[in-house]
Amino acid sequence: MLIWNYWPVPAGGAESQCRKLVHALSKHEVDCCVLTARLSRNTPVQDQDGRSRVRRIAVLQMWLDAVLAWRAGRNKIPGRTQKKIRPADTEEVSFSSLRQSVEMLVRWINTMSFMVGATCWLFYHRKEFDVIHVHTGDWLAGYAGWVGKFLQIPVVCKASNMPALPILDRSVPFRNILDKSRLRINFVALHGAIEDELAARVFRKDQIVQIPNGVLVPEAPVTCVKGDYVLYVGNFSQGKAHKAFDVLLKAWVLVIKRLPSARLCMAGGGDATPWREMAGELGCAHAVHFAGYIKDLSQHYQKASVFVLPSRHEGMSNALLEAQAWGVPAVVSDIPGNRAVVNNGETGFVAPVGDHIRLAETILFLLENSSKRQEMRHNARERIMKNFSMAIIAQKYVDMYKSMAKFPSSGI
Repeated sequence: MLIWNYWPVPAGGAESQCRKLVHALSKHEVDCCVLTARLSRNTPVQDQDGRSRVRRIAVLQMWLDAVLAWRAGRNKIPGRTQKKIRPADTEEVSFSSLRQSVEMLVRWINTMSFMVGATCWLFYHRKEFDVIHVHTGDWLAGYAGWVGKFLQIPVVCKASNMPALPILDRSVPFRNILDKSRLRINFVALHGAIEDELAARVFRKDQIVQIPNGVLVPEAPVTCVKGDYVLYVGNFSQGKAHKAFDVLLKAWVLVIKRLPSARLCMAGGGDATPWREMAGELGCAHAVHFAGYIKDLSQHYQKASVFVLPSRHEGMSNALLEAQAWGVPAVVSDIPGNRAVVNNGETGFVAPVGDHIRLAETILFLLENSSKRQEMRHNARERIMKNFSMAIIAQKYVDMYKSMAKFPSSGI
């Protein structure tokens, strides 16, 4: 498994899915090794995650973070005089442009150091692996394609977002080579829209197989009957262009106007300060709870009447899969990743992207109709167990690995 971030470093959906798949594959007697970047000095170079090995490649970011932390500590020393920038300085030097250039250079060195370290490690261990599975479609997919060709190991990339193959900028070393390399590997598309996009770019359609994200299905479904608790889960650092927090809060004003007892819980990592302020400006702060990052959301899913996801962009939300696995009816925006999970009218409802009025109306309909919620609870769990259970998804990957590898699987 090839991925930039991995447990225990805080990460996003792709990293979460990678770890879930690694654990599920171990139950199918597939030996996995996760090759990732060492982004913190608190993480060891070599580690064990259950039955799977984890090998971390050192990159510049770890040392840069240490220097920045040291500088921040020095700047906080009481009595220390801070250097002041004269107006002429701000005219002569664009600190914003300088900062962007430095950040791009750091990313370039990060990427280059990882590729060099990973190539050396993979070359030394090349006989231990039958397939390289990379979990992002960016430069890492291109690197996997290049190193896979060099080592004669087949490569598959999980394309989990749109665009499936994002443009490689100047922070990527040898970006033209990596861009061409990623077009020659095999791909897993989460849903049909990603598959269609890939089919227009790659050399052969038989390079692509469609496998959705998987989820662990809890034993007991939601039994909540009170219709006043709505749950949202997402990463606040991704902003409104991705997660549409502005649409949700505007919709919530309309919800509590008709149903004053309703409460919205917004859980997730990242800085939620702008959205707390917006909730205050809109007059709905008393009915919104910003819960922050919650490691185990089980209790929240169990008491939720409705799960809401108004995203403008989404691959295939882990939180949406989890909510549906618990049997929570969902109200989601009309984008491919959401439509792939929610059957409109059966397991939840799909509302137009960016339409806060329709979003509010749909949420209210479900909150006020307990019989419809109960029907959707059953339908949601049935659909998840049939199509998205991690055990089923892991078996699909095992079958794919076997079709790609020259020999029976000994390690992924």
